[in-house]
Amino acid sequence: MWEAFENQWIRAIWLVVVFVLWVMVVFRIWRRLKLEYNEEDILGFMLRISLIILAVGFGFGRAVFGKWEWVSGAGIAAGIFQLWRWTRSKDWDFWEWADELGPMFLAGGALLSVLISANNLIWAFVLGIGWLFTFWVRDNYRKFSWYKSGKLGFVGLFCLMWWTTAQIAVAIWKPGEIYWAGLTVRQWIAVWFYSASAVTLYLRAGRKISEDIPLWRKQKRTI
Repeated sequence: MWEAFENQWIRAIWLVVVFVLWVMVVFRIWRRLKLEYNEEDILGFMLRISLIILAVGFGFGRAVFGKWEWVSGAGIAAGIFQLWRWTRSKDWDFWEWADELGPMFLAGGALLSVLISANNLIWAFVLGIGWLFTFWVRDNYRKFSWYKSGKLGFVGLFCLMWWTTAQIAVAIWKPGEIYWAGLTVRQWIAVWFYSASAVTLYLRAGRKISEDIPLWRKQKRTI
């Protein structure tokens, strides 16, 4: 009984920590973007997208696995759709916001994973490393020779691809997973997200397949 009480207190304290960090992240985003966007809209959007990601993630887990388990892929899909809707209605820059929200998701996912279960430490560690790496990526991605355009969106897409790679690698070790054609539900969602993110990143880099694949260039010369 004491052990259960102690665990409840630990989770309560951890929940407070997550909330405080969420407030700090929202404040940071508000401070960076308040000159470009309406301040009330920023705060309202951050609250809405956070609640949607949590609600859909937990709801999907309940529907598929029969328990209140947060499925990050479902939460991300809902969050991206909400971001797209909000930026269109408010005439905001979708990719600028993707760059802001991507690191927040990695950090929040790491903390939330530990809050849900101590068995998620590996997953939390991988997401935490990705979050730290985003600081270097944000400062250097425009220096990458292959990313010719230098457009916004690189950081957000990097975060999404980091999450998908981690999901594919880590999900196989989690017990009690449902498999479809050799992959878990989480892995199938991650594969789809990774493919879409890779194609989007390639297109935003301003590159052309005809210029990057030697075989295509050779065929073009012979015509």
